[in-house]
Formats: sequence, C-alpha cells, structure tokens
Amino acid sequence: MKGVCPRGQAARSLLAVVVACTALTSFGQDEGIVVTDEGSMPLGVQPPVDSFQPAPAAAWGNTSALTNHRSAVWIGQVDALWLWRGNVPSLPLFTDSFGSVVLDANDVNPTAATGPRVGIIRRLGDCHAIEGNYLNVGTFSGDARLADTGESYQIENLGNLPTFGDISTATASTWSVFRSAELNGRTWSGGSITWLAGFRWVEWDDRLSVDYDYFNPDPFGSGNLDARTGNNLYGGQVGADMRLWNTEGLVRVDGIAKAGVFYNHAAYQRSSANFIYPDGAVEPAGAVSATKDAVSFMGEVGVNASVSITRWLAWRAGYSVFWLSGVATAPQQFAASDLAESTGTVNTRGSVLLHGVTTGLEARW
Repeated sequence: MKGVCPRGQAARSLLAVVVACTALTSFGQDEGIVVTDEGSMPLGVQPPVDSFQPAPAAAWGNTSALTNHRSAVWIGQVDALWLWRGNVPSLPLFTDSFGSVVLDANDVNPTAATGPRVGIIRRLGDCHAIEGNYLNVGTFSGDARLADTGESYQIENLGNLPTFGDISTATASTWSVFRSAELNGRTWSGGSITWLAGFRWVEWDDRLSVDYDYFNPDPFGSGNLDARTGNNLYGGQVGADMRLWNTEGLVRVDGIAKAGVFYNHAAYQRSSANFIYPDGAVEPAGAVSATKDAVSFMGEVGVNASVSITRWLAWRAGYSVFWLSGVATAPQQFAASDLAESTGTVNTRGSVLLHGVTTGLEARW
C-alpha cells in the first residue's frame, strides 16, 4: 500500500535516527502524538485540509479535517504540569527524652509544583518525524515543625556531629526542582504504535534544611544543618507512543512510555552545620563539598486525551509519572559526610517519584 513503511526499512531508519539524535542537543516533552493520526492508513492518503467542508458532528469520520492532521507538517504542544513528589527519604532528626523519633525528614510533605512543558514535532515524510521537548517544574517545597511543648529534645548524630539536647523547637524544610530536555526520532511502521528513540537531559536539584532553637541561649541561641544536591543526567532513551482509543471524530487517547540509562555527571552534595549566637553571629561547625559520577535510570509513562476544538487546535489533558533512580537526594548526604572533619562523598543511591496531571493545547499546521 502506498505510504506504508516496510518494517525493515522502519527499523533501519529508527537506528539512523538514534545515532543522529545522540549527537544533538535540544529540548522538551511529548505526551501522546504519533506520526500518523487515527487508524492504520498512512500519512498523505487522506484528503487535504483545503477540501474540508463543514458537516454535522454525526458525519465526522476519518476524512474530517477537524481532527485529521495527516496533512500537518508541524505539531506544537504547550502544557501546564501539576506534579506531586513522593515521600522524602527517611532521616531521623530529633528524639524525645525516651529516645523516640519525634521529627523525621519524611515527615515533610512537599506541596505540588507547577511548570510548563513545550514540544514540537516535525514530520519527515509518511512514516518518520523528529520531536523536541522541554519541561521545568518547581519548586517542590514543604516543611515539618517540632513545636515547643516545654519538653527538651535531642538532635540526632547527623554528619558525625555529636548529639546534644536542650532543644525547644525545630523545623525541617525541603526544596526541589525538576527539569528535562529531549530530542527524539519517531518511526511508524503501521498499526497503532509509533516507536521513539533519542537523547535526553534531566536535572534534579534537592535541598534539606534543619533549623532549631535552644531552651537556654548560652552560648548559642540556635543552630542549622543544611544539605544540597544536584544531578545532571545525560543519555539515550527508547519508548513507544500508542493510540489507545479513538472516536474517529473529536476525541483520541494516547499512551506513552519512555526509559533510558543515563550518565549522572558530577552529581554533587554540599552539606554544612552552623551554631548561631543570640546576637546573630555564626560559628561554623563544619562543611563538606563533593562530586561524583554515577549511572542513573529514568522512566516516564503517561496517558493523554485530546479533544479537537477547531480543525487546527485541540485541548489536551492527561496524567504523567516520572521515576528517577541512582540520584543524590539531600537527606541521604548526612550519612556520607563527616562535618567534624569536613570530609565526605556523594550518596547517589536515592530515587525520586513524581506524578501528576497535565493540561494544555495542541496546534497543527
């Protein structure tokens, strides 16, 4: 059939796209657009947009230009992401007089964070396309407070600093940012699946700050511990974009899955501890700064529905899940640090789960 890609040719073309993509740097995020539109017919077979004639909704079908973008060369997407972060890694921070943990780092429940995701797809013939995507979501922030109940609390052994008590109140706070850019080749070989392969960059920055006050401000009135981490992942990924449901009219539903192994270049941690006098003067107790290269993993899955508004514009809504493994998270760095000696390394055995809703617009021309 004219326009249908032979499977062998599709495989060879996909391999060529992988090689080309890994040599380029671009950005973005895709959420469910395939090279072809609904059905198994190839690109270029349907009537052009100029032939569109308004018709009642019941008459819309595969030939309706309202939802048919087989003739579109460019597809642009702009989405708003609203993501939640999974639990912060556990790290006991303070205990009571009985030795029970009264404040842990995972008591912090970060609020949802929002940010944009933009993408562009350029069709390259009937069966191939190239896409660039970028997203930037942050800040995931939250805090948990240990109230002043008149009881004295004790700080745990963090960063090899000695434990000490006489603490009246404390607060643990977190901040995190998630960014990603990718360039993928897309190959359709018939059916409902479009195969993806390309290059991706991912950034995950994380911070944990612990502040506390003493009952007796002599000689110190308060103190602080802080850990910051940064991860920059570079690597290849593969995936699939599948048409799950289609009304052959206004609505279609797509599912997407991507995964890859990444080089986490110069993952870093910067940890410090300070004692603060009642007059505000700061006395450093120790600091650690270290970097490390590691191997990381990232996967992404999502479902997206598109509802056509006009012949060239559609509204999108969906749900996305991102999973990072082999990354440095802030709470895990105190166990890898000796603040008393100002020495340490980077713990890159952490993981992060992000998930949430997306909504936006798609334009075709």
